[in-house]
Amino acid sequence: MGEEEKEELEIEAPSEKAEEKPKFSLGAIIEWVLSHVLQIVIAGIVASVVAFIVVTQMRAKISEEITVQAGPIKKEAPPMTFDLGVFQINTADIDEPHFVRMKIYIAYPEKSTQLSLELGQRKYQIRDIIISTVSSMKKDELDEPIERQELKERLIKLINNVLVNGEILDLYFDEFTVF
Repeated sequence: MGEEEKEELEIEAPSEKAEEKPKFSLGAIIEWVLSHVLQIVIAGIVASVVAFIVVTQMRAKISEEITVQAGPIKKEAPPMTFDLGVFQINTADIDEPHFVRMKIYIAYPEKSTQLSLELGQRKYQIRDIIISTVSSMKKDELDEPIERQELKERLIKLINNVLVNGEILDLYFDEFTVF
């Protein structure tokens, strides 16, 4: 029986060597990457291009539908304007002197002749309102566009408070420079 055990042992030994896992080589890794990852990248690029084309066509179709649903845009005649002239106003800054240079137009409804006459009569009163309001502000309060919009809204309210024959629609800064 001793010989049979040796034969069995010899038979088992070669089978253990056959079960060892093969080692990966650099070439095998590159081959795997190229065969799998490259396919995924190409699929992603194709999907992105198709998605871009579909989204672009959908946006065009939606904007066309919105235009059709809304109908033609009604354009209104521009309002009448009243020129208040140029302003050069010192700001309320104490540490360093600054001033504002503005050219202002007032917009009012087209067929409002009474308001037009009143604006001419109150021109200097309106200029005084603007000068008093702007001279009470500091340079920092006039630098940003949002602050200028707030100033515009404030001036419109103040001017409309003194008018009797109607209200102005808007106030336009033709020039606005802070020095």
